[in-house]
Amino acid sequence: GHTGPEIVVQQDENTKSLDSYYEILYENIYEGINVRYYIQDGNLKYDAIVSPHTDYSQFIIEVEGADLTLGDDGELVYQLPTQKVIQDAPLTYQLIGGQHVVVASKYRIVHNNVYGFELGEYDERYPLIIDPAFSTINTSSFSGGNNKDSFRASVVGPNGYIYVGGYVATDSFTDKTTYRSVTQTLSADKSAFVARMSPDVKSDVEGYFLFGGAGNAEVVDLAYSSSHIYALINVENGGMDSANLNAGTYQSAIAGGTEVYVARIHFRMSYLSRGTYLGGSGNDYGKALEIDASGNVYVFGYTESTDFPEASPYQDAHGGGTADGFMSKFNSTLNTLSRSSYFGGSGEDEILDATLSGSTIYLVGKTDSSNLPEKSNTISTTSYTDAFLSKVDTDLSTGDVNESVYYGSSSEAEHGANVDLNGSTIYVGVDGTTTDTLVSYNTDLDVTDSATFGGSSNDSITDVKRHGDYIYVTGMTTSNDITTAVGAYDRVYNGEEDAFIARYNTSLDLDSATYFGGTGADVFYSTEFDNGDIYIFGHTYSSSTFPIVSAQDSTFGGAFGYASMVIME
Repeated sequence: GHTGPEIVVQQDENTKSLDSYYEILYENIYEGINVRYYIQDGNLKYDAIVSPHTDYSQFIIEVEGADLTLGDDGELVYQLPTQKVIQDAPLTYQLIGGQHVVVASKYRIVHNNVYGFELGEYDERYPLIIDPAFSTINTSSFSGGNNKDSFRASVVGPNGYIYVGGYVATDSFTDKTTYRSVTQTLSADKSAFVARMSPDVKSDVEGYFLFGGAGNAEVVDLAYSSSHIYALINVENGGMDSANLNAGTYQSAIAGGTEVYVARIHFRMSYLSRGTYLGGSGNDYGKALEIDASGNVYVFGYTESTDFPEASPYQDAHGGGTADGFMSKFNSTLNTLSRSSYFGGSGEDEILDATLSGSTIYLVGKTDSSNLPEKSNTISTTSYTDAFLSKVDTDLSTGDVNESVYYGSSSEAEHGANVDLNGSTIYVGVDGTTTDTLVSYNTDLDVTDSATFGGSSNDSITDVKRHGDYIYVTGMTTSNDITTAVGAYDRVYNGEEDAFIARYNTSLDLDSATYFGGTGADVFYSTEFDNGDIYIFGHTYSSSTFPIVSAQDSTFGGAFGYASMVIME
């Protein structure tokens, strides 16, 4: 049968430029059938437009290099040599009287690699639009040594390079990089690391730093600004080797307990530009890192120290309980602490995430204090732990904390909360004891929508990100009955603990979700977007059952994995 045109673009030495378009229409690719190619959310899509009184069954498509099968829910499965692509059941509709009228439709396999469509009843007086959709895993790989290693943070840097951080229990990258830049000796149990990966994450790690010494260390957040990667690291008792900590930093030695450390690394991973400790004599834990347009570096977390470093503080003393939140502001070279303050009430308070928007910072965390700086008409927390959302100014000084709202009813945010802001809406993922919730707020901290996520067992949200018209939520689950979607990559729970990614529209209706993992414990911690791709990082204990696709490392060494999922919706 007719399979349509082959499209080839050539450029010779006399060609100065090529026009680019967001939509191309091929007319009469079959008699009475047009095919429209267009860009949506950075991805190439196509629709078949069938004219009135036209035989739609002549529209068939041949796929080279793949075997085709139909899934249990009507999806079309392409089995390629190195990956599996799932094309969701088609959406077919007509525009009649200004309304979308859905037409029942499904795929039919014509030959091993040729498919067409089968439709229900429709009005032949009006055009038909057949709209397939795709979901696929482009890359999924191990990356690590022969012990317990984990990705915990990520950021997209210049030229699409992906920077990841977490901890390694061995010198995992020894034989995998040309620019190996080890700045510290390896800790006994786990050392913090920052590594640079190619934009397609299929190549070996291109450069990295280790941070280790007498105490264990772990990267918990990353940020990029002005040719530098900033890493937020928690360092346990004993600190890190000091030989490579640059002079002129704000705090050059650990003060006691677990301490926060901020590193500034050149984006080529060629040298450690600057680094500083931040903390008091008790335990201090960094959780979030933000950088403003002027290059100021903001660090958020919680502290058990009663002598945490202060600078023009909003709150100049520990408020009570085991821990208070803290918020600190450095200049770009990390040698001046311009603002630093406690944040908390009379109970226990932990800042767990933050996001910056102009001159406003939104903080989320958990608290059992009933006296946070509260928005009027908000129901206070009592004896249980609630999630909270607070709005502060970037000055972090006296009077600049605006208001807070609580969220929860009984032991909400036992584990934590994550926040992402887009435009005028703040999205908060609340990791509750029994129920996880995605909540949207306006900038006045009024709840605008909420949605629960999960199944009949334990579920944990670890990251929330908005991209385009959707909000993506990632984490882990032990539920075998979370709501997925027809055409999702994996609709079946694989065992022990699966990673998941769920997608919501801006009204917080669940659009799609998928499991990801093997028979061991798998979890996603960090999500990034670039050029229409979604990069998801975490770790896995599924040694032989973890889905491996176009991997830079297909050998399981301990517990270290990532997935790069291509969105084609």
